[in-house]
Formats: sequence, structure tokens, C-alpha cells
Amino acid sequence: MKNNEYESEKTSIRMRAEAAYDQKNKSLINDSGKDTDSLIYELQVHQIELEMQNEELKKTQVELDKTLDKYFELYDLAPAGYLTMNAKGLIVQANLTIAALLELSKKLLVRVLFSQFVLPDSQDQYYLLLNKVINTGKEQTGELHMKNNGPGFFANLFMVPVLDDDQAVSEIRVVVTDITNIKNAQYKQNKSEDHIRYLNHQLLKAQENERQAISSHLHENVAQDLAAIKMGFENLLNEKNESLPDAQHEAESLFALLNRCIGAVRDLSYELWPPLLDQLGLVQAIRKQCAIFSEKTGLPMSFSSYGMEYIKLDRNIRISLFRIVQEGLHNIRQHALAKNVEVELICSGLAILLNIFDNGIGFDTVDEQSREAAFGIGLQYMKERAASIGGDMRIISKPGAGCKITVEIPLKLNSERL
Repeated sequence: MKNNEYESEKTSIRMRAEAAYDQKNKSLINDSGKDTDSLIYELQVHQIELEMQNEELKKTQVELDKTLDKYFELYDLAPAGYLTMNAKGLIVQANLTIAALLELSKKLLVRVLFSQFVLPDSQDQYYLLLNKVINTGKEQTGELHMKNNGPGFFANLFMVPVLDDDQAVSEIRVVVTDITNIKNAQYKQNKSEDHIRYLNHQLLKAQENERQAISSHLHENVAQDLAAIKMGFENLLNEKNESLPDAQHEAESLFALLNRCIGAVRDLSYELWPPLLDQLGLVQAIRKQCAIFSEKTGLPMSFSSYGMEYIKLDRNIRISLFRIVQEGLHNIRQHALAKNVEVELICSGLAILLNIFDNGIGFDTVDEQSREAAFGIGLQYMKERAASIGGDMRIISKPGAGCKITVEIPLKLNSERL
């Protein structure tokens, strides 16, 4: 196709050259010197043809220069940094944007190793990317911490290999995008989230301190006063007084009411702050809570613990795990309609696992209304409790198939082991 176009253009130039020659030398041709004139004619036509071809080439060159200028303008002024380097990482071409990012002249970038502009904390990542491009012949992308004359910047690199005839990487075209603002925004967001977690932790800590104070007050003051009143009633009832049968009956009624009041205060005090948590530890406190749950609901209840004797947990972790068990059992009692409940507390060496099972009605974990019906605000409370100690909570459930709640708390390397 290109050959046909070339031949057509050549014929066109030839015809135009002949026409130009005829117009110029028409009066000089005569019959007596046809051979000489024919030769001269051919030479002069060829000369004109060459001149025309030269003019066409000049026009083409001008158009190519204009196109090349546009290309370099687009290349140089692109919003992303563009550069080309060889398989050894030596820069052979760069645009103005990457020069501006590195705060150097374009000329100073050529024949310089790209690795010189990568900060030490990203050197391994850079060579890993480079080796992947060379070894696989495929595009690679990654993030690097790069240096300039200022504090440096974070960049996203998109590396595209250029293959030679032997399918080996001869050059690598690299797109460099400044993502410093994005990184800074992510850092601020993470810092804000850390601050929110800290505030939640402090709030929960304040709540626990308040609960402990109220529990102590109920136990040491109100419960003691009620117990003293109870003893007075017992002494009164022990005195046989046949002349006051009505008073005897009323005293017995008041005694029963007082007894229930004392029980309620003790239960409330335990709910606010279980003394076993400080006295005997997390395992015994949960075991006691499970026993209370089974006694109040009449449901079969089992609790098992594995490996917890080898680890000493931080007080906040102990409190949070106990509160999660409390809330989980409360929700089962209120909503699950379960016939059997199990609680497991396991130390795997790398994490603490708390599992709460029930064979109740279950719920759709995807449907928000179903979750709210099953847990109310208790689910969110349990999740926040787990998050406050660096943990994660997962729920497995479906309608008619019960529910399993798993809380996983990673153990820190400096956790105290017994």
C-alpha cells in the first residue's frame, strides 16, 4: 500500500516537472536536435523533479518537527513524572515533571542511576520492583519513599518494560506520581482513629472505675445496712409472741421482701464489678458468670478454658473479655431462645480466643434489622470492647442455626508469660 502511494506521488511529481519544463523551454525545442534536446530535456526535468521532491521533504520535515514539538510539550508538561531507564536502572530520558519532583535539572538526571533518588527505607522495594520487571517482562507497580533537596516525597511507580527482538528487557518506561498528600491524609486519618480509640478506651476505663466505686458502696454500705436490718427481723421473729399474730405475719412478709432486696443488691454489685475478677482472675470470674446464667435461666451451660494458666493478661483485657461474655450471655437470654450455651476461652500462644456458642434461633448477619433484633446495641458494645484492646470480633449465624461469636485478641511480644 505504501509502495503504491509512493509510486503515485513519484508519477505526480514527474508529471508536474514535465509540465514545468515544457512551459519554460517550449520555444527552445526544434526538429534538428531531437536526441540532444531529448537528453537535455530528461536532465532538466529530473532536476526540476529533484527540486520538487526536496521541497516536499522540507514540508514533511517541518510537519514532523511541529509534531515532535507537540509530543515533547505533552511529555514534558504532563502532570506525572515520566522517565526512561535501561535494564541497569540508568536514566536515559526524563521529563520536566520528574525533574521538578527531584528538584534537579533534566540534564543532571541523564546517565544517573535512579536508585540514587530512592531513600534507604525504600531501596529494597525498588530493587524488588526492578528485578520483577526484568525477570518477568511484565508491568509492575509499587510505592517508594524518594528524596529531593527537601524532606522527600512518597511516589507511586508504574514500570513498563520495552522488549527487544529476543524478548529481553532493553528499556523500562516509568511513570512517577507524587502521592505525598494522599499519604499525609492517610497518616492523619490513622492518627485520628488512634485518638478515637484512645478516647473510647479512657471512657471505658472511667466507666469501669465508676462501676467499681458503685459496687463497693453497695456492698460495703447499703448491703451491710440491709443485712443488719435482716438480722433485727430474724431476732424479732425468733421471739415467740402469741399476742401479736398479725405483727408476726407482717414481719415475715417484710423479712421476705428484705431478703429479695438484699439478693438484688448483691446481684447488682456483682454485675457492676465481680470481685472474683481481681481475687481469682478472668477464668474463675467467667466460670462464676456462666454458673449464675445457668441458675437464672435454667439453661444447660458449659465453660471450658485452655492454656490460660500460662499467660498473665493486662487488667484492661481481663475486664473487656469479661464484659463481652456478660453482654453475650445477656443477649442470648433476651433474644436467642437457645436450649444450650457454651463458652470457650483459649490461649493459642499468639492470641486469646473467646468463643460464645448458642443453638438458638440465629439471625441474618447481613440484614441490619435482623442484627438489631438479635442484639440491639449489645453487638456494637461488644465490638467496641474488642476494638478497645486491639481485638477483632466475628459473628457466624443464620436463621434457625444458632450463633457463634469469636473474639480474637493478639498477644503482644512482651506479654507476661507464667
